[in-house]
Formats: sequence, C-alpha cells, structure tokens
Amino acid sequence: MVNTSPPWLKLNFDGATRSGSVAGGRINRDCLGNLVLAYAENFDSVSSNMAEALALFWGLKLALGINVKRLIIEGDFELIIEATKGISGISWMINNVIKDIWSMIVWLEEF
Repeated sequence: MVNTSPPWLKLNFDGATRSGSVAGGRINRDCLGNLVLAYAENFDSVSSNMAEALALFWGLKLALGINVKRLIIEGDFELIIEATKGISGISWMINNVIKDIWSMIVWLEEF
C-alpha cells in the first residue's frame, strides 16, 4: 500500500471572541506551503480558552481524517499550548478537550 499523505502538514489554529461571539479556525498546509484544508466555525457560549482548545481539536481531527502522520502544530495561545504539553493546569472542561487532543496525537508518527 502506497502512503499518499504529504511528508509533513502544518496546522495553524486560533480562537477568537468579539462582541460576545466566539469562533475558531484552523488552516492546514503541506510542506510546500500549499493550502490543504481551511475551516472556521462559531462556538456557542464558550470561553476564548475553550475556543482555542476546540480549534486545535478539530484541526487535528481534520488532519487525521486525511491520513496525516507528521504534523507541525502552531498556535498563539500559550495556556492551551502549555496545557497540551502537560506543563500547566487548566479547567476541567478544557482539560477534557486536551485529553481528546492527546488521544489523537498518539496516531501521529511525529509532531
């Protein structure tokens, strides 16, 4: 069986709040910088921290859905990045999303 997935994919994720609206987005690019996937959505009644965590969660889910094995993950919210690395604690609700993120990360060969 031939592996048709790109050697590396980059996932950029971000969450945002504005005037009471909360949204998250993610962009996946291949190792040449070409757009592979892009997606954004509104999250009802969640904190900006949760929006960041959900944006990462759904970005990983999309990447794994196209059989990505090597992923560079980039975000700008230090709290979520540190929580994902296990460096800092976070609320139990967001921690559940972080656990789901780790259950997907184990399917990657490198990240």
